[in-house]
Amino acid sequence: MTTALSTESPQLKNNKSLVQRGTLEEFMRFIKPALEELRPYIEQRLSLLAESGEITRGRYSVDTIVDEVFVHAYDAHEDKSPFLHVEQWLRALTDEVIAHLIKMSTVKL
Repeated sequence: MTTALSTESPQLKNNKSLVQRGTLEEFMRFIKPALEELRPYIEQRLSLLAESGEITRGRYSVDTIVDEVFVHAYDAHEDKSPFLHVEQWLRALTDEVIAHLIKMSTVKL
């Protein structure tokens, strides 16, 4: 199953700054192929985390992670080093997103 990244995504509707920048469609054309190639990496990371007991299997979907990485990538794309390959950058963002989700799921309110 592939995620349908669009300007209608709830994550994007809730982040007005993304839509206001006016370059969202251009960014999506650039990043979407790389995000699709990232899916196996995300599946592997989630599987390893479930096997180690850090998360419950099925707690996070690949689509959820892809959407979060997309939002983080758009917010940070101007800060990306030109020397860092897009796939490396997205993998680092993926690891940050997953770590953040794990941290948030263990916070007691």
